[in-house]
Amino acid sequence: MGRAIHPLQAILEDAGLETRSYSGRGMFGDKCLGIVTDDVGDVFEAVINGVDDDNRDEVARAMRGLRTDSMGLSTIVYFRNTAWVDVEELDREAMEDDEDEEIEPCERAHNRETART
Repeated sequence: MGRAIHPLQAILEDAGLETRSYSGRGMFGDKCLGIVTDDVGDVFEAVINGVDDDNRDEVARAMRGLRTDSMGLSTIVYFRNTAWVDVEELDREAMEDDEDEEIEPCERAHNRETART
C-alpha cells in the first residue's frame, strides 16, 4: 500500500467537498489533488476551518501550489504539488490485505494448488 492521504485532502473531504485526480496546464499528464466547485470560497473556508497546529505547515506548502482552471460554469481548484489518493481504492486494498492476513501461508499454498487442478 504505502500511500497516505495528504492532510489537505482529508480536510477537504471532511468538509464534504469531493476531491478528484486532475492534470492541469503544463503538468504533462502528472496527476494532482483537485476539486470542482461553483464557489472557490468553499475551498478556503474548508481549509481555514480544518487546519490545525499538527498539519499547518504541510497544508500551507500544498496551498502554495494552488491553481485554478475554468470548467464552463464551474472551476477546478487544483494543487500541483499534492498527490490525490483514491480513498475507495485504499479501502479495497486494506480489505484485501486483511483477507490475506487471515489465511495462513499453508492454506494459501493449498489454495493455489487447488486452483491449478
